[in-house]
Amino acid sequence: LPSGGFFATALGAELRATEGNQPSYTVSTGALLFAIPTATGSVLSGTGDGEDRPFRGDTGNTIYVRMVLGASIWAAQDGHARIEIRLPAGYRCTSANPAKPGLNIFQGRLPEGRGEIGLDPDLDGFWIFSGQTCRYRLRPHAVIYAGSAVMLKLTVNNPVFALQRVDPENEWTVQMKSWASPF
Repeated sequence: LPSGGFFATALGAELRATEGNQPSYTVSTGALLFAIPTATGSVLSGTGDGEDRPFRGDTGNTIYVRMVLGASIWAAQDGHARIEIRLPAGYRCTSANPAKPGLNIFQGRLPEGRGEIGLDPDLDGFWIFSGQTCRYRLRPHAVIYAGSAVMLKLTVNNPVFALQRVDPENEWTVQMKSWASPF
């Protein structure tokens, strides 16, 4: 099984005679097979890379986030697939954009692996912001493949209370939702 999991999918099988001819193909019916999909993410911190307004109550703070999707997500129809980034309590997500090239954290090394999403909101997908949640919703037939590394520039309003990096309440989560596998 893929280590990153996969969304619900039917299985296909082809049988052939020993001579390799007379193929017969079928697709499974009934319950779909799946393995819980995973995603990993990290908040990037490098000198000069965001955190330009790091103090409690600051608005318009820039935070760079990198995530790697363990499973492909695909939208057969509008609203069928999304990625949600949930910030710790007190934060408010106000915008999300592709990360700029040349972040200091890469120290000039190439390639940077800055996969971009949301470049064309009418074709690919679009962002919705609600409190501490940044939600990217894929348009019909849009796909983000397993193993894709996506880097984002999030603009957030900081909580009014101090939140240390090592505080157990300082938890960021990434969640993927998709109705089915694209294949």
